[in-house]
Amino acid sequence: MGVPGEQAIMHPHMAFKVSPGQFLPWMRRLKERGVTIAGPMRSGLKGQASFYFNDPFGNHLEIITAGFADMELPVGVPDRSVLDYEWRTSDGVAR
Repeated sequence: MGVPGEQAIMHPHMAFKVSPGQFLPWMRRLKERGVTIAGPMRSGLKGQASFYFNDPFGNHLEIITAGFADMELPVGVPDRSVLDYEWRTSDGVAR
């Protein structure tokens, strides 16, 4: 159903590769629309950058680029807990 468990790892997921010049605009665009993101981080070689977010159904998505030099990024895995949220049914019951 696309609802990850509390301890679920961030894979599998869909990733969308963008040019380095489109990386920050995509991040800003999502934040402006109230989408919570995890990152940006560098989990690969220098110049790699990515951030994660969930679609409205709880599926993990990633924006990734190579050749990014706009800022120094922390190295590691993003804190996925910022993407957790509680599902509620139409009668208000949490799932």
